[in-house]
Amino acid sequence: MILAAVRGSDFGVTIADATLPDLPLVYANKAFERLTGYSFDEIVGRNCRFLQGPETSKKAVDRLREAIQNEQPITTLLLNYRKDRSKFWNRLQLTPIHDSDGALRAYMSVQIDITKDVSYTTVDHERQKVETLGRLAGGVAHELNNALQPIILMAETLRDEMPEAGDDLRPCVDSILEHAHFAKEVVAGVLTFARREQTKTDAFDLQEIVAEVIAFASEFLPSGVRVEEPNVGAGLKSIEAAVINVNRAAFAQLFTNMFKNASDAMQGDGRIDVALDVRDLEGEAAALCDLEPGRYAVIDVSDSGPGIPPENLIRVFDPFFTTKRPGEGTGLGLSTAYGIARGWAGTITAASNGGAHFTIYIPLAPPGGPSASLESE
Repeated sequence: MILAAVRGSDFGVTIADATLPDLPLVYANKAFERLTGYSFDEIVGRNCRFLQGPETSKKAVDRLREAIQNEQPITTLLLNYRKDRSKFWNRLQLTPIHDSDGALRAYMSVQIDITKDVSYTTVDHERQKVETLGRLAGGVAHELNNALQPIILMAETLRDEMPEAGDDLRPCVDSILEHAHFAKEVVAGVLTFARREQTKTDAFDLQEIVAEVIAFASEFLPSGVRVEEPNVGAGLKSIEAAVINVNRAAFAQLFTNMFKNASDAMQGDGRIDVALDVRDLEGEAAALCDLEPGRYAVIDVSDSGPGIPPENLIRVFDPFFTTKRPGEGTGLGLSTAYGIARGWAGTITAASNGGAHFTIYIPLAPPGGPSASLESE
């Protein structure tokens, strides 16, 4: 009866022989085969570490190894990989099995795919954190902006009124102005991030405005960075027109920030790919992105850089988070882009597939709305 229950379980169950070196698997039920994509013959005789991959947490693996060495049960969360190399979050419960004499004979594991639960929890946590940071940043930015205005005004007055005899002091005044203007740019970025209500929007054809802003943003990139022609997906090809309501200047700023981030990651030499499509998000798919159900324009921006370390993926949209050296970046580029997208009831998600991969979601305008035009202002 117990064996029948294990065989019919919806959870992956495996048994490893603890009397043999490296704890080879000697049993796996059908649910484990479905979970991992491996057949029974491909599973038996191997240590369960074949499910691990480059983004599996070393700390989690170390805790698992320590529990095995101490013959203790453990429940842990691992990022594992299926046979097709797709990732899933695995809630692993490992239990040692001893015989009547107390000798360790085997380890039994129960493995559950909780990817959907982890994704929703992570997105919701990040949404709350970013909104809280946005409110705080907005208040601080307003106060800093008020303090910067007289600094810049008085420094400009000193520079303009300074007699020639004061040439030795002129570099000091210029330095004050340079740093004050840089601080003002930082404040402007913070305010853009914090602002949830955007300026006036107009209706634009998705493909046309993306082509326009790519041409605009590309002018600021180093010569070694090339942006490929956008790839148009089947969903977008199947409809007559895809119209989005955005502010042109903010849309250009979003792309400029995304491209600059990619260029910096590639150290000024590499490729940026852009893909356009239309996708219907309903129910769980919309909830996972913290979006209202509906039809969305989907813009993928990926680069050929080194990618994003797993520990940084959930922090990339935090204001002031940067992996650059001091003085090389403010950490506001991606957070500003995120704030712009959220202001249009959209969002941006981040992933790392070789290089960095960002997906921008913007709601499509309802049919019968204002006509799309690049002449709109």
